[in-house]
Amino acid sequence: MLTEAMKALKSDKVLERISEAVLAQQSKENAVVPLLKKQLAETEKQIDNMVSAIAQGVVMPSTKQKLNDLGREKENLGILLSPPICRK
Repeated sequence: MLTEAMKALKSDKVLERISEAVLAQQSKENAVVPLLKKQLAETEKQIDNMVSAIAQGVVMPSTKQKLNDLGREKENLGILLSPPICRK
């Protein structure tokens, strides 16, 4: 069984199909990165705006919760944007 698998992997057609599948997957993953970076930038801007509002004395009961939510979102986006080996 293993010998047959090794023979199949030596086939040019099989190798070509594997490489096409890998490239297609990489393209999908690479398309997501810019969207995540944009979302991260927007989240950081919202955090900065909230901090500015707090500094100006604009504090509401929901302010702390919203700031915590944005902090968690920023952390999650940072994890998604980190290399897979660093996520463990």
